[in-house]
Amino acid sequence: MLVCIAAVMLTGCKDTAALQAAVEEAGKACPITLDNLGEATAVSMGDNEVEFAVNPLPALIENDKVDHSLIARYLALELQRKNPDLVQQMVDAQFGIKCDLKNGEETEEILVAADELKKFHGEFIASGGKVAPILIPLYNQQLSARLPMEISEGLTLTKVKVVDGVETYFINVDDDKAKFEDVRSNIIKNMEKADEKVKLSKINLQLVLPLLNELNYSTMFRYSTKAGSETYMEITAEEIQKLLNPEEEKKEDAKEEKK
Repeated sequence: MLVCIAAVMLTGCKDTAALQAAVEEAGKACPITLDNLGEATAVSMGDNEVEFAVNPLPALIENDKVDHSLIARYLALELQRKNPDLVQQMVDAQFGIKCDLKNGEETEEILVAADELKKFHGEFIASGGKVAPILIPLYNQQLSARLPMEISEGLTLTKVKVVDGVETYFINVDDDKAKFEDVRSNIIKNMEKADEKVKLSKINLQLVLPLLNELNYSTMFRYSTKAGSETYMEITAEEIQKLLNPEEEKKEDAKEEKK
């Protein structure tokens, strides 16, 4: 025993037996659905990282470009929800994450250092096990860095922020390219159709809707012109929940039909 302790002290070797066992169990469970990220198709043990092969959600890749910092945090936090024991073993063993992310025919390597993972782990614990309070500000920060952004001809997204529990997108309407009355008319026509409102927004909401649902937030799109005309479109928290759970919506419709 003394020899073993001395060897660890002198070489800095880590006792990774428990981690190795957890990694093997995770590997057997693949593919693992990571709600806000995609799917982990393989998990294996590296020298200083646990390695994950991931097929991401299409929304995470824009014009073949990948935001490494966003993916890193999404992966770390999604793993916390799906396999907290594995993450705890990684933190205890001072291991990081290596993510081999599928991007078309290419694979991009994304690293999360051991100290970063420990930090993310602490944030997750402090949030009471919820990822949305951490990821929504990160999502908005990453999106804001790319603004202003033309989302459709004559429509420019200029700002995004949470206002009193509502994820709010501010959109300028250029009257020379898009008629404000047409925008307003389309909103009125689709007022009761949540799926059509998502399409009408012209913004990729695939990543943020599950996060809003976790916090029971709604989302709003505020349209304005230089002349001062304004209108808005809202997707309520209830509508978001139904969009994400279409089977439950079908069951509710069936119950209504039987009445």
